[in-house]
Amino acid sequence: MFKKTSILILLLALMAGCSHAVKHTVSTEYYRLKPHTVALLPVVWKGDAKAAEKSEVSLVFNGMLAEKVRSLGYAVTVVDEDDARAADSTPPAELARRFGAETVMYSSITGWDTDQLATYAALTLKGRFSLYSANGSELWKAEHVSKKSDLRLDKRPMEIAIIDAWEPKVQRFIDIVFATLPQSEAPARTQERYFDWLP
Repeated sequence: MFKKTSILILLLALMAGCSHAVKHTVSTEYYRLKPHTVALLPVVWKGDAKAAEKSEVSLVFNGMLAEKVRSLGYAVTVVDEDDARAADSTPPAELARRFGAETVMYSSITGWDTDQLATYAALTLKGRFSLYSANGSELWKAEHVSKKSDLRLDKRPMEIAIIDAWEPKVQRFIDIVFATLPQSEAPARTQERYFDWLP
C-alpha cells in the first residue's frame, strides 16, 4: 500500500505540469497613449496540429481572447477570418485605421502538442502576442510556454482516469499571459455642466 501511494505521489509531482514565467515587455509609449480600443486579429497557427483540431481550437481560442481582453477594460473589435486574410501583410498602423481602433493585437500559436498516456493527458502550448499602436509602434508583447497535465483520482482506490479537455488549459494559459497586459482605463466622458446649455 505504501509503495502504491508513493508511486501515485510521484506521478502527481511529475505530471501535474510546468509553466515558465511569461516573457513580456510593456513600452513607455503604452503609458503615454493609454489605449482603450483594440482590433483583435484571429489567432495565427505557426505550430503543428491537425487541420480539424486547428479549426476547433482557433474558434475557442479567439473567443477566450476577446473575452479576456474585454475583461481588462478594452473596447474590442473582433476581426473575422475573411477580413484578416484580406489584410494580410498590411502594416498595423493601416489596420488600426481601417478598423477604427487605437491598437491592433496579433496572436499566434507557435506550438501545440497533445500527449496521452494511460495515466494522464497533457498539453504543451506555446504562444506569442503583441499589441501595436495606430502609429505602428509595439506597445506590449508577451511569449509563453506551458505544459499542463490533468489527473483525476477515481472513486475506486488507486485508479486514475484521464481528463482529456484542453479548453481549461487554454483558458489558464490566456489568463497567465494577459496578466501582463495593463488594465485599460476607459476614456473620461465629457460631462455637460448645467449652466453650459443655458441661453
